[in-house]
Amino acid sequence: MNTPEISPFIKRLLEGVNKANYKMVKAAAAENRSLVLGDDKGKVIIRPAIEVLKELDEKYNRTEETT
Repeated sequence: MNTPEISPFIKRLLEGVNKANYKMVKAAAAENRSLVLGDDKGKVIIRPAIEVLKELDEKYNRTEETT
């Protein structure tokens, strides 16, 4: 099965959404807040933002960003 190519616009859009999401999690972690998330089955999960930030950093091998 052939996977359709993602247009450059969609790639940039997804990069922007990912960056905004990371900034939101980072800000919530700095304020020691929790995030309300959902899993694939629609179940609501409440997790400390610092845990989510650690997972994002590990997943994307991020270092401390200046933005």
